[in-house]
Order: sequence, then structure tokens, then C-alpha cells
Amino acid sequence: MGTGLSDVGPVQLTVGSAAQLVTHRRRPDPDPALRYHIFASAIPGFWYALAAVQIAGVALSWALKTFASTWDETYQLLDVAPRGAKGALFVPHLAGARSPSMDSSARGGFFGLELHQERADMLRAVFEGVAFSIAEAATSLPEFGGAASLYLAGGASPHPSWRKLLCDVLGKKLLVIENPNASALGAALLGAQAAGLIVEISKELTFVDEVEPDPVANRLLAGTFEHCKEAATDGTRRSLPRQDQM
Repeated sequence: MGTGLSDVGPVQLTVGSAAQLVTHRRRPDPDPALRYHIFASAIPGFWYALAAVQIAGVALSWALKTFASTWDETYQLLDVAPRGAKGALFVPHLAGARSPSMDSSARGGFFGLELHQERADMLRAVFEGVAFSIAEAATSLPEFGGAASLYLAGGASPHPSWRKLLCDVLGKKLLVIENPNASALGAALLGAQAAGLIVEISKELTFVDEVEPDPVANRLLAGTFEHCKEAATDGTRRSLPRQDQM
């Protein structure tokens, strides 16, 4: 509601503490494999399909704290470290996983670490890992494949370098929403409408920037994406219970 997403067709990606890909439907057709969610929309006559990533911005904040970095420094390092983070992989399942596996037992961590990798590579690996997690969730949503572009919102996606990485991993043009805090705006608009303060909510999708994917970067990152999925499967299978859970 906060972005004007009001009809069938457009797909919106919101990256905040978690991440969601949302699109409207006329019918509540569920996924037989239960890889994504279906909810009733606040717009009468519509439903929306939602592919969810358990944590996104939370994983980034965790990495900044762990590596004693600031957002400004991290964004600089994101530009310096090479694509693929010199082989370092990060699986961001620090609180389980949602789309497509819906696996609360999934575990995250670093994989493929070697002596030649540096702090910048590990921080970049975290950003790439979150982007890969979003891409994996996106592929579970049928509408994603046919979308030429995605509308991007959310408070955890303001920096051009992070937007470009997301764009290159997803392989889709990103249309950056004018108000990044779209969820809060949508809730306020619905409240105002219920209180009789406004009659109709705007249905115009407004964006302020476009980000185009780099085909070369997309191909290079696709290989790392596959390695990251393998690491996620292997890491969950090998994970041990915490001492306080034994």
C-alpha cells in the first residue's frame, strides 16, 4: 500500500531487517510445495503472494558488529573487494530459513575460508550471501521469472553499491521506490483511511532511480550463488546443537 502496488503484474522487493518479494493475485492459489506464503490483501478482491527471507539487514548489522565496521567503511570495502569475495562464502541463515525451504533448523556461517582472504572479502561475502538468499527466495515465486523489473523499497537498501549488487545477483532492473519506508507509510495510510481522514489511497507506483544489471557480473555471481546454495545445504546437515540446547 505504501508504494502503490495495487494490481496484478508488478513485483516488489523490500529489504529491511528481513526481506520480502510481493506480488498481487486475483486468486489465492497456493504453492503445492509451500515455498512461499499467500495472504489476503488490504485491497478488496486481491490476494498477495510473498516469498520471504528470514533475515537480511539483521545479518548485515551482525557482520558490522562482528568485524567492528561502520556502514560507511563497509560500503567502501564492498566496492574494493572483488566479486565472489576471493572464494569466501556466507550463508545468512542465522535464525533459520524461510522461502523456499521453510526450514527453521537451517544454520548459517562462513565457508571456503583461506589465508589469502581478508576482512573486506568476508564483509563482501556477507552482502553477497544475503543477496543470494533473496535470489533463492525470488525463484520460488512464479511471477519473478516473467518480471522485467522489480520495485525496490526498504530501509536496508539505500546505498548505490548494495543496490547494484542486488541488481547484478537478481539479473533484473531495479526501480527504486521514492519512499524507502514504504511499509510504515502503508500502515499509516490504511489507518488514515479507516479513521475517515482520507477516502482513497494512491495507486501510482513512483520510483526515483533505476539500476540496470551487468550481464557479466550476473554470470560471475551465478557461479558463486550455486556454491553458496551447496554450502547452505551442507552446513545445515552438519550443524551441531548449541550447548544450551543439549
